[in-house]
Amino acid sequence: MVYGVMRLINFAHSEIFMIGTFASIGVFDLMGGASALTGVVLVGTLVMAGLAGAAASGVSAVVLERVAYRPLRRHGATQLAALISAIGASLFLQEVFALRFGRDNLTSPRILEKSTLFTIGDGQVRTDKVVVVAAAVVMMIALDRFVNGTKLGRGMRATSQDPESAVLMGVDIDRIVMITFLVGGVMA
Repeated sequence: MVYGVMRLINFAHSEIFMIGTFASIGVFDLMGGASALTGVVLVGTLVMAGLAGAAASGVSAVVLERVAYRPLRRHGATQLAALISAIGASLFLQEVFALRFGRDNLTSPRILEKSTLFTIGDGQVRTDKVVVVAAAVVMMIALDRFVNGTKLGRGMRATSQDPESAVLMGVDIDRIVMITFLVGGVMA
């Protein structure tokens, strides 16, 4: 999303993903995720954890845009300056989380058993992989509908194609870039 609109590789996107993961696991633990949950309670807990992760990563992405990228964009900085800022933001977020949680591997609660549904040659098709692929397809369809079917999506496409013309047509570039970071963060 960010690259498509701004032509900027957001090196800190993996850290935005990490923030959402930590938020999801934290909410899952707070709601009793470590105990054996089943049925509606498990689904409700997973939905709450997912919403918390999406909110945390979305807000973090917007803050990142405001702090690391917007000042450079407003002052007409080069793409190299934005790239260096992205790498710096990535390293900063890594170190903040390393100070808080350490550098060792952390375990996360097992939510779904990794049972094999069937095999294709030497490859195993497991339940956890099917859930990931299904969720990715649903998210891609939702993102496609958003980008191609809404006024904000039209603004994103216009900004991506020709920012100067988009401004002349009344598109608020700062708002579009912020929403692009928000959507990218939520999708993370």
